[in-house]
Amino acid sequence: MGIPGQVACFAEGLNTALFGNRFNGGSWTLANWGGWGSLGGLISSNASCASIGAGQLICGVIGQVDSVLYANQFNSTSWLGWVKIGSTTAFRNPSCASLGAGKALCAIIGTTNKASSTVGP
Repeated sequence: MGIPGQVACFAEGLNTALFGNRFNGGSWTLANWGGWGSLGGLISSNASCASIGAGQLICGVIGQVDSVLYANQFNSTSWLGWVKIGSTTAFRNPSCASLGAGKALCAIIGTTNKASSTVGP
């Protein structure tokens, strides 16, 4: 699922995995979308994704089993897989933003109503 200069959308599937789809350009019709593909995982929140470079993304979600932040990175070729980030139990959806130069900041609100964040990858 390459994304340079494109729109990418993400949603939780009925099986609680994260799915992504990309717009390939042209007219805004169904035929110009790449089709939904699973990134896997068991998520319990909306995803927050940020571009970290040309054709590179990072997406953060809250894990369904342990309610902590997980991240998955697209490296212009493939998704690298979910990595558990920290151990703070999340209360709210994550928010990820690009810091440039291949880095992103992802933040959550924990069950103690305090913010927790991490920079990566």
